[in-house]
Amino acid sequence: MKNRFIKLKALLICSLMLVSLFSCTNKEDENIIRTVVVTETFKTIKAGESFEISLTKESAAQNLSYRSYNLEVATVDDKGVVTGLNAGFAIIGIENESGAEATIELTVEKADFIVPAEIVGQWTGVKIELINKVSGDIYDEETILSMLNSELTDAEKESWFNSVRTQYSYTMNDDNSIVMTLSMDDGSNKDVYGELSEDEKYKNTYHATFDVAASGISGIEVLMNQPIVYNGEYVAIETSFGPDFDLVTYYNIERE
Repeated sequence: MKNRFIKLKALLICSLMLVSLFSCTNKEDENIIRTVVVTETFKTIKAGESFEISLTKESAAQNLSYRSYNLEVATVDDKGVVTGLNAGFAIIGIENESGAEATIELTVEKADFIVPAEIVGQWTGVKIELINKVSGDIYDEETILSMLNSELTDAEKESWFNSVRTQYSYTMNDDNSIVMTLSMDDGSNKDVYGELSEDEKYKNTYHATFDVAASGISGIEVLMNQPIVYNGEYVAIETSFGPDFDLVTYYNIERE
């Protein structure tokens, strides 16, 4: 009888120990903080591009939330798809239900510049304006006519205007290259090659940078970097016209 009691007591103790062990194991499982692991912690994309965050198999199986710590540079949706908006730096966070978080250091670069199709073609000068750099006054062609030497005939004045309008013409290609053709005094034409870039601040504003040195033409250094504005109808190019004036030439676009 005594041995039987001892055996029952031992069995009871073992049972209690198993229950206790199982209970502790469950509590430990509940308190486990599962980590979040991304396969890429650094990423570089261009503005306008997107990518889906890549996670390990165990991490991807968890309930995750996503956030961008710089919404001006990049966004991320609830599926983990990141989209670059503007050039800059952003941290992308991935968090699980336990509060564990992984991050991606994201660099967004400026998007490659693509020349707008509406300005591709031959640019031919059609009118000019003068800007007084001192007073800020703008003179149209009619006003400029009245300022010209009164001894010039109307035909001579028109000839002067035409020579100014057509002294430079341009060929804008869709690969960002631009060719400036200069009408020389001897009647010949000289080509100067350059590249168009987008202004980082102003819309529909560009800069044409020409390799003046390679052209072998002297005295045209002022044409090395030209601001260009497209107003929806004409391309306007501003160049220096003496110490007190800037010349703005408006070019018609002959598209293919």
